[in-house]
Amino acid sequence: MAKRKSTDSDGRPLNPTSAMARIRDLWASGRFLPLPHAQRRMRERGITTDHIGQVIRAGRAVVSGRAGGNWRYEVRGHTVDGVKVTCIVEIGNRLMLITVIDK
Repeated sequence: MAKRKSTDSDGRPLNPTSAMARIRDLWASGRFLPLPHAQRRMRERGITTDHIGQVIRAGRAVVSGRAGGNWRYEVRGHTVDGVKVTCIVEIGNRLMLITVIDK
């Protein structure tokens, strides 16, 4: 299977629809890596991996910006409990969870 990129052919970020398709594909295939900072924030905010899955399955993505040459995306959504959660992710061979924010 060919590796799908997190950018288009010009190095621009994926459009929101393509980004969400890739994010959902990586999540569904179990290729998810929460970084240590994200794990701390999840514990502090009472956000579980199940909550992250709920947001990814029903949320929407927007381009967040660039960090270290990689595009980051905000996935915004709600848990089934109605908590508004934003996940900051990078798309690569894995879906890397950078941090989570609850509002």
